[in-house]
Amino acid sequence: TDDDVLDLCAAPGGKTLQLAAAGAHVVALDKSEGRLARVRENLARTGLTAEVAAADATTWADERRFDAVLLDAPCSATGT
Repeated sequence: TDDDVLDLCAAPGGKTLQLAAAGAHVVALDKSEGRLARVRENLARTGLTAEVAAADATTWADERRFDAVLLDAPCSATGT
């Protein structure tokens, strides 16, 4: 695939890596700079590339258009 994909709540990066490995151009967005360090480590370890951005998705100002948006929102940790 040659799609442009926005991965929201991206850290720690498992889905970002899968998308990049499939050939997508990925922007990995997460509001936690600390958690994005893990994404960068995983990208470096695997030799894959993605743009990594620290921002709150509700206020992120970027005019690009994406072919797909992935949102695997953090769970509530309630076990349900």
